[in-house]
Amino acid sequence: MKSVAWSFVFKLALIAITLISTVLILYEVVGNKFVEIISKFGCAAKVNEYCYALCRNENPSQSILEGCDVKIDENWCRENVCKKD
Repeated sequence: MKSVAWSFVFKLALIAITLISTVLILYEVVGNKFVEIISKFGCAAKVNEYCYALCRNENPSQSILEGCDVKIDENWCRENVCKKD
């Protein structure tokens, strides 16, 4: 009975090591791209927030776009975001 238990523990440890190794390898390969993609989604949300504020004539601050490397033209927002609603 003990050998069955040790076999089970060994298999679980092997699976855990495999999973951890896979996660670490994936992080090394695509980790930076993943962070880049997530930050782009964050910037897209900030651009939407800025443009929707313009659509409501709220005169938003450029500080909304802080941390994003984008230049937003008010006319672009009005033509592409405001008209869609």
